[in-house]
Amino acid sequence: MTIDRLKYRTCALARVMLQLSRSPDWVLWAVEAYCRGMRAEDADAEHGEGDLDE
Repeated sequence: MTIDRLKYRTCALARVMLQLSRSPDWVLWAVEAYCRGMRAEDADAEHGEGDLDE
């Protein structure tokens, strides 16, 4: 399993656990925002965008 797949599965598991535990909405929103940001960073890296040391 690659690191990327592990990160996505961890985010998915965290979302499910928070929903089942009836955590406050702001906690779920924070996890969602973190996971979206992580996916955006991975997409940028895939397309060669972002911070590069040249």
